[in-house]
Amino acid sequence: MRAQYCQPGEPSRSQHYATDAFLRWLYTTAHDQRPTDPTAFLTTAESHFAGDELSGTELHNALARLIHSGLYGVEPEEQAELIRDAEVLAEEASSETAQPGRIRAAFDTVMGGLT
Repeated sequence: MRAQYCQPGEPSRSQHYATDAFLRWLYTTAHDQRPTDPTAFLTTAESHFAGDELSGTELHNALARLIHSGLYGVEPEEQAELIRDAEVLAEEASSETAQPGRIRAAFDTVMGGLT
């Protein structure tokens, strides 16, 4: 069983990971904006945290966080900006010379767009 270190009322590290990993998977899988079954994410290598598979409940909670944050109700202009920010994050994270500070800044920009 993996340890969950967080403050009361805050999402656990696995919940943060599930949300982030799902967003990255969704961007790769559904970038053409066709409907995608979110449970397909659970069959991927990215659906593991600390050596354990993420559960359906953890995926459900990640989706609830995204819906609650307004991801699925944003205006087209905001959605386009969020997509650009996610592309920057993906580029920074996959760079051969990735810099943690730049990745964190790109991540914070994306998360800021979700809240």
